[in-house]
Amino acid sequence: MASRVGSRPDGTDGSDFSHRERVASHYKQSAELKPKLNRVLKLQILCGTMCLILGIVVAYDYTALLCSVGYLIGLPLAYMALRSNSYNYINLYGCCCSLLGVFPMGYLLYSSLWTGVVDNYRYPRLAVAVTVITVNTMGMYIAKNLMSAWTISRPQTKRR
Repeated sequence: MASRVGSRPDGTDGSDFSHRERVASHYKQSAELKPKLNRVLKLQILCGTMCLILGIVVAYDYTALLCSVGYLIGLPLAYMALRSNSYNYINLYGCCCSLLGVFPMGYLLYSSLWTGVVDNYRYPRLAVAVTVITVNTMGMYIAKNLMSAWTISRPQTKRR
């Protein structure tokens, strides 16, 4: 303890910190990844809007509509997972990113590039597909790291 009146008490030269507790690495990892996922979720809101515009207004495209439905399902799950550190919610979010985000846009990318179909909306489709695949892949990577951090911090229950 510091003294208000005099100098520092004997034996407290600053080298007595080794007994103090440290924060576990998975808690630090969780604290670092949550703001990153929050930024990716904001980008996904923008991507969902782009998919909705592409799917409804520009070219009636089923894959873009499927991707926007994936955002309607996945984004609330991710926000609930961030609020409660829920392993199950972040797992469902990762599944929504892959099944309803990356795979439909991968199919759109494949059909736009290698099937030989040329239409007026080819380049906007390609731009949206590449953007959505990139943002969803970042979200899945961060979700995987959060799941590993939250698995370590979950208390293990004994099965009988």
